[in-house]
Amino acid sequence: MTHEPAAMVLALLAHAAEQLVLMDDYLGRRGIRLHGSIHEARKAIRRFRAAFALCGAADDPRASAVDHTAQRLGRSLSKLRDAHVLVQLASKRLKGYDANGSRRPWRFVHERLKKTRDDLASATLKADPEFERRRARARALQKAFASLTCDALTPEAVLLLLRQSSARVRRAERACQQHVTQGARHRYRRRLRRLRMQLQCVTALAHEMSVPKEAQLQARWVLREALDTMPGINELDALVTALGGRQDGEMLRRVVRRLPESAHRRTLVSAIEGK
Repeated sequence: MTHEPAAMVLALLAHAAEQLVLMDDYLGRRGIRLHGSIHEARKAIRRFRAAFALCGAADDPRASAVDHTAQRLGRSLSKLRDAHVLVQLASKRLKGYDANGSRRPWRFVHERLKKTRDDLASATLKADPEFERRRARARALQKAFASLTCDALTPEAVLLLLRQSSARVRRAERACQQHVTQGARHRYRRRLRRLRMQLQCVTALAHEMSVPKEAQLQARWVLREALDTMPGINELDALVTALGGRQDGEMLRRVVRRLPESAHRRTLVSAIEGK
């Protein structure tokens, strides 16, 4: 016998579906908004996957295929996003100096990184004009997601999935403490970010007026029980931000170290490393 999923699960599925629509919308934006839109599209993909993971469909091969397709679509935009982040980091460094000779090295690297970013964007759009291929995949993803059926899932099951997500965060933290590597830190940040997004999603369901009352009440119960045993959104956000800042700094350092040997490179490396 099959049962209707709980009201909260139906709301979770609707939230996830909305993220796929947003992703397609962001990929359709152009001009000066291009790089910001790429960032927002990737965030929408992460929100989709985070919410979908709370719907209890991990054992369904079709659901796994949908999740993996979303993951690949997000990864296809990673290089573009990283290139823009580097430009932003160099711009922030540039603004931190007075208008004197000390700005020259950062102006040099900022212009270089900006050209690299713009060349990469041009090459990507040449290979996939207007992101039409990616947008077609996004629309196919919407249809595949809409065709899925969700087993009867209760608020208690959603709470269990949240606690499992929190347990993965704790394991990633221990691994990061035992093996201080870039990969371990990156995994830890990904786990933190997913748990934060999941809690943000449940919080939205608990308080948004557009959500049916029964779903609101179920979401409030899940949130109350969850926050007794795991960090809150603000704490998770602070950890994600701190780790992200460190990763961005390491990415900028690697790029600067690959510059041709010059006084500029030596000055930049010293500035990044605080020497």
